[in-house]
Order: sequence, then structure tokens, then C-alpha cells
Amino acid sequence: MSFPEDVLDLNAQGYKVKDNFQEQKPKKPYQYPSHYEVNDRTKTKNYPTNERKIHPKIVNWLDSKDLIAQDKRGNVVFKWKKQGEIVGADRQGTSPMKDGRMFKGIDRNRHGSAGFSVDIGKPHSIYLFESPIDTLSYWSIKKEKLQNTRLVSMSGLKRQTMIGEIKRMGKEGHKVNQITFCTDNDKAGREFANKYSAMIAKRLNKINISTAKDWNEELKSVKKKDSANIRQNSIVLGRSYA
Repeated sequence: MSFPEDVLDLNAQGYKVKDNFQEQKPKKPYQYPSHYEVNDRTKTKNYPTNERKIHPKIVNWLDSKDLIAQDKRGNVVFKWKKQGEIVGADRQGTSPMKDGRMFKGIDRNRHGSAGFSVDIGKPHSIYLFESPIDTLSYWSIKKEKLQNTRLVSMSGLKRQTMIGEIKRMGKEGHKVNQITFCTDNDKAGREFANKYSAMIAKRLNKINISTAKDWNEELKSVKKKDSANIRQNSIVLGRSYA
């Protein structure tokens, strides 16, 4: 499928996709495997907050909106929703496998151009990430500044998800004023951001790549600095009152 440089064009109604892009649909209808979901939310809440340093209020909000869950294997499930319907899900392991790596998976037959997303207010901008954890990490860092935006995980570097979300914004009546690429700070992430931002009018795009490896590493670094500052302030205050 071609992707001409004028693929995106802003008009009074929002964005038009000028190539022959069609939303990818699974070969078989997706059905969320609700029988794998458990009522226990311990790992769903502890892993993001304790291991990934995501703000507890964000995790609690996701739980209240039924955007996260826990499955029988103890994985955190990040649900992809469109108009309230679950159309796919990411699954993030919470304990190492035998080889020491953490499990990461995406449900079969998920909607090809969807992804995990959250709306903050009435969205007029889109922020694109490579994973749900990075999405929530960025939100944790910028929680006081983000307003009227949609945060979207592409579960990798997926053009179809990027275009699908732009089309969905238009269908829902949201005029997009800005698209921000928040990909990983590696060769693939930088190339993706540079390539597709060049195809969008300059006044509409922005690249905001983490100074660390990815946004979760950036969040951990911020938390570490905050903890160090708190300890230092405690020492200073202790001396001043001695």
C-alpha cells in the first residue's frame, strides 16, 4: 500500500486520508476472552505502580473505566476499546519467565488498526507511543499538563494504527490540531517519527522522543531524582532543626 507525502490533509471536518488505506479487519471476528479474566486486581495494580512507577491515580482510573484487568496467568491486560466495545488487548507479564524475560503479547484476531488508548478531556490532539506502559509512563510524567488529548499505543511502530486513530478522531467529530510522536529513543523509533512527521503539515506535528531509552525509563529516572531530592531535603531540614 502506498503512502504518499500528502496522505494527511486538515480541513474543516478534520483529517482526510488520501491514499487507499482501509482499516484492517481480522480474518475472524475478535472476541475478548473474558473467561481468562479474574476478579483479583492485585498484580494489575501492584506491577504498574511498584515496578513501572506509574502514578497510582492513573492505575485506579483505568481500573474504574474497565481499561485494565488481570488474567489467569497474572498478566496485566490493557483493553483496546472503540465506542465502548473491546476490539483487542495487550498482555503484559508481571513476573519473569524461565529465560528471565517478561511476557508481552497481543490477542489474536484483534482489530488491525486499533490500539490501547485513553482520552484526557475532549481530544483535539493525538500522542503516539509504542506500548501501553510507555503511554501511561508519559501520562504520569505530564499529568499536570496534558489536556484534551488522546494517548494511543501502537503496540510497536504501526502505520495502520496511526492512520486508524486519525480516521476515528474525525468520525467522532474531533478536530485534530496536533499529532505528537512519542516513540522510543532508538533507530527504529526515530526513523518512524521523522518519516511520518515529514508527511504532515509542520504546524500539526511534533516529535517528543524520550531522552532515555523509552518513556518508562524516563519515568523511572524522574522518580529516582524525586526520591533523591526528598532524601536531601529531609537531611537539610533535620540539620536546621537540630
